[in-house]
Amino acid sequence: TNGINWILKGYVDMKDGGASTKVSSILEKCYKSGVEGVHEGASSHGLRVTATDEMVFNPLLAIFATIARGGWDFKGDNLAFHYFTAKLHVVMAGKVLAGWQDPNMKVSAPTIEAFKTTTNQESVDAFCASLFAGKGVPELNEPRLRGFRDAMVASLLMYYDDVKKELTLQSKIIMAIHGAAREHNIDFKTLSEWGTAVRYDFQAKNAANMGDADASEAKRAKMAVKMLSNIVSAQQNNYK
Repeated sequence: TNGINWILKGYVDMKDGGASTKVSSILEKCYKSGVEGVHEGASSHGLRVTATDEMVFNPLLAIFATIARGGWDFKGDNLAFHYFTAKLHVVMAGKVLAGWQDPNMKVSAPTIEAFKTTTNQESVDAFCASLFAGKGVPELNEPRLRGFRDAMVASLLMYYDDVKKELTLQSKIIMAIHGAAREHNIDFKTLSEWGTAVRYDFQAKNAANMGDADASEAKRAKMAVKMLSNIVSAQQNNYK
């Protein structure tokens, strides 16, 4: 957590055991609040054991990746291993925990390029900047982090409809998204269309690792046609 205090300010320089205690406390609150799927006695240790099982039983993941992700001491470890490959192994193990079938395959992140065009480029860029300005995380608007910011925006939009349905319009996430949209005259239907475009593009690019190549590509093609139709309609309205 060192050096990332602008993302999770409350999780920096925690004492040993601090993270596990924090997670166990959150799980206890979830259980008492009746959160579905959280059982009495759930703890950070239980999550860790389950995660370890998922990694160990994936035949395509190297055991070194499991060790690196778990943070365990390893006698075969050395500085060269740590400097050259530790982060790579941690990421590969993370893919398994995220549900990817083959951690050795490249995973494409959600991208705003799925819906960004020459006609809406300015409004998209302004929307992204507004979403993380003010009391948000303004550092994400700096040039060096803009790519990361755009991937976060794409991820939010990809699950926009799902989150809005589950948490309602009173969700802080939805309120922030709607606030940024209003600021730049972007209607909520457009947000939904952008999110669908991101989802289809994400599925198509990662189809080989999701086992749905034909269906995903068909979805992306369908969305491309729909977005092109929207662009033509917008241009025709501008000429009226």
